Amino acid sequence: MGDDGDTVAHRTLADGRYDLVERIGRGGVAEVWRAHDTALGVDRAIKILHGPGQTSPRRIARFRDEARAMAQIGHPNIVAIHDVGETEDGPFVVMELIEGGTLADVYRARGKLHPAAVVDVALDVLAALHAAHAHGIIHRDVKPSNILLGPDAHAHLADFGIALVPRDTARYTRTGTRMGSLSYMPPEQRSDAKHVGPPSDIYALASGMYEVTTGLTPVDLFAADEESPRWDVVPEALRTILFRATRYRAADRYASAAEMAAALTEIRPSLGEAEALAPRREGVLGVEAHAVPPMPDTDPPPYTFEQVRGRGPAVLPVLAIVAVVGLGVGAAFLVEAPGSGGGTPATEARLPPPAAPVAELAGAWSSEVDGDRIDLTLTGPDAALHGQVVRQAGEAGDDGGSWEVVGHHDPSTGVVELRHVDGAEPATEYHLRVEDGALAGVAVGADGGARSRVRFARGAPPSP
Repeated sequence: MGDDGDTVAHRTLADGRYDLVERIGRGGVAEVWRAHDTALGVDRAIKILHGPGQTSPRRIARFRDEARAMAQIGHPNIVAIHDVGETEDGPFVVMELIEGGTLADVYRARGKLHPAAVVDVALDVLAALHAAHAHGIIHRDVKPSNILLGPDAHAHLADFGIALVPRDTARYTRTGTRMGSLSYMPPEQRSDAKHVGPPSDIYALASGMYEVTTGLTPVDLFAADEESPRWDVVPEALRTILFRATRYRAADRYASAAEMAAALTEIRPSLGEAEALAPRREGVLGVEAHAVPPMPDTDPPPYTFEQVRGRGPAVLPVLAIVAVVGLGVGAAFLVEAPGSGGGTPATEARLPPPAAPVAELAGAWSSEVDGDRIDLTLTGPDAALHGQVVRQAGEAGDDGGSWEVVGHHDPSTGVVELRHVDGAEPATEYHLRVEDGALAGVAVGADGGARSRVRFARGAPPSP
């Protein structure tokens, strides 16, 4: 299906039943359109595959499984599926139209959200997760941009595009594959996206709650012990729950969405009142769980770094980033399995690293990449990093730019991993190692694209 801006070559689908009105979301593998259902006289959202590989049988099969999974759950806090269909270019899914934006949109517009309002949203999402888990479905990409808020502020969980479903086999999720969004991803999912269960989704939700409540990055919350300053900004009652929900071992988290919902319901009165983002509805957890994949009571496998031949420092395997767009066109990345190509194993570092301050990395750094000056400013407690990358305007008409970055520092190996926050364009990553007081390594473009050697030195370079 060709497109020109926010219009498409075919203005209707299903023999004229659906009139496409405007594109309201676009990601790396699909786009979402507002459409009018002429048969029923209502507006819908239609998700359509697009981009390279849109005719791939594997991608089409996963796309259909996403729709089937969401339809089978049939829960008021999960975006409803109304129809599926085909064009000559591939399949489409007709969904409930949620016009209130995403939790991420609200957070960007208002800044830090009141803990009481966040808990109200979380209870809706936990109801959705409880229903999904009861059907043996693990979402694997719970985050603020996949939580939609309707005009009545009810919360709806969207985008099951990388969900683990009971019929999922090696043709969809190979052992050793990592899928999800790094900021919210539990450690076991980084090792193997098939090694997940209800506590994995609980970790992701709690990470998103932390982010929108505190305004801070949630990356690697499992590395923050009880004394970490990262918890100081969270109300005590909520802190206890988020701390438990983001532990390294899945067995140390809440075992089910219902268990976490019960804990949040108990502390909700202590948080006071706030402008409601999602008014409560009663009785939505009344589903008897069955066939929920158990979580092994073992640690995940070691996290493996690889030494790339001829490129100097040890770096992580290339990440394939899919850009974030809201309204069900969720973002996820797929990480090449350790040992699946190109490199030879170098070191193995168990997660989490020691929860030590990163004061030695905080502050200003600068480098030159492809002739352009890049300034990097890092902050962050524990082993998590947060900062900003600024590319100065170049002489060839490049306007430069500024991007928020999040990442991770492993003090035991000196490895520093940074990337632009979910949805940022361009989706660049920096795989670095502390060397002689500098940060040296490679910058990798989106989808494993162009690689550039980079070496950040302390402070800003002298003016020419």
